[in-house]
Amino acid sequence: MGSGGSVEALAEDEVKFDLTCQDVNTPRGDTAKAEVKRLRNLLISRTHKAIQAVAMARFNELDVDKSGFLENEELIKVTDWVVQYFGDKLGSNTADVKKKIMLRLDVNQDGKLDPEEFQALFDLIVERVNLLQRAKVKFEEFDSDKSGFLETAEIDAVLTWTLQAFPADDDVYKYKEKLLKDLDANGDGKLDLKEFTELFEQMLVRTELINRARSKFGELDADKSGMLEMDELDKVTDWVLQAYAEKSQQERSDFKANLIKRMDVNGDGKLSLQEFAVIFDEIVTRMELTEKAKVEFQKLDKDGSGFLEKNELEAVLKTWATLCGAQVQIDPSASIDEMMSKLDANSDGKLSLAEFIPLFDGVVSTCGIWNIIVQ
Repeated sequence: MGSGGSVEALAEDEVKFDLTCQDVNTPRGDTAKAEVKRLRNLLISRTHKAIQAVAMARFNELDVDKSGFLENEELIKVTDWVVQYFGDKLGSNTADVKKKIMLRLDVNQDGKLDPEEFQALFDLIVERVNLLQRAKVKFEEFDSDKSGFLETAEIDAVLTWTLQAFPADDDVYKYKEKLLKDLDANGDGKLDLKEFTELFEQMLVRTELINRARSKFGELDADKSGMLEMDELDKVTDWVLQAYAEKSQQERSDFKANLIKRMDVNGDGKLSLQEFAVIFDEIVTRMELTEKAKVEFQKLDKDGSGFLEKNELEAVLKTWATLCGAQVQIDPSASIDEMMSKLDANSDGKLSLAEFIPLFDGVVSTCGIWNIIVQ
């Protein structure tokens, strides 16, 4: 461990390696790679044990009544601690932030956090602090005059950096104007560390996304021409439709017909990596949401029938309606029958996965219940 048992020290010491050892280049070959992999696993294991030890110490510190759980007023302290690192990302109302944290972490829904549930939160805090530290280092790299702000030429350097992951329009000045408008919260024409951190987060996500898009593009580009065309485009549309399980057969047909037109910006009948990357962002987000919906659906489907009946949905519908009723168009004061009627497209008294996904989409996308902590 670096400078002690603080979250900041743990974030500095957090070990992240490529365990495939593809980055290892040595004439000793597989033997050397196996040894590097063993040592990397050992370092990761030791770091994880250190994180677990500090997490338990923090849990015990917060567990004032020594009940073995964090509950009641102790949860307010947990909320304050989370806000310390995430700011207003979770909202400004303490009670609402606490609800979101518990929805995310309280796996057994008993209204309190046990050590294992708290560990999940602690891991996220360590990741968040690691990100903040990395953003600060990058900010200081750009802040050549050490003014504590990025301005004029420094912003131009930031702009050049972002173009690695966010291709600009033909008009670079227009792109710069949009960048500042999106990030410069106080409108002073410069970026402070907090504003830059927002961009840094976006860059990490976007860079990872582009790498994934390139990998998927290479998989679909069977003839390695550098373009997706002919039969390869059919594979693209089939892949995309996996993310839209709720669409009817006719809707899927119409969607497929329009998809290529939407992606093929220059209308040449084929897709470049740049054109493919535009839709990849949306589709990957959609696929991740669909997978989360499937997991939640299976958890709620207690009898394994493949449908959610009224008794399986009652509690969660009331919770979601209370937290974001306007967004999912459900009145929190309505009866369970009225709530179901809003969602049950074929009026069979139960919800299929296809009917459940739009509800889940509204809850996640608008209210952020499953995405309350940016990872």
